[in-house]
Amino acid sequence: MDVMKKQVVLSIEESKYKKFLSLLETLDYVTITEQQEIPDWQKDEVSNRKKLIKKDVMKTRPWEEAENDIFK
Repeated sequence: MDVMKKQVVLSIEESKYKKFLSLLETLDYVTITEQQEIPDWQKDEVSNRKKLIKKDVMKTRPWEEAENDIFK
């Protein structure tokens, strides 16, 4: 039987994070997935590529084509 699940995103003060996480870990019906921050260098790279695409210096292509090149 499929169980409906809800996802919750919380903002917790850094000083209380470990204690709060410990509390959540005691609950058998809770799954904890930590979301990673996107590094600044990656944000900058995406921004630069978007500018190049807009200036028509860089081209886009369908994922299927890129996937074929990557996983030959």
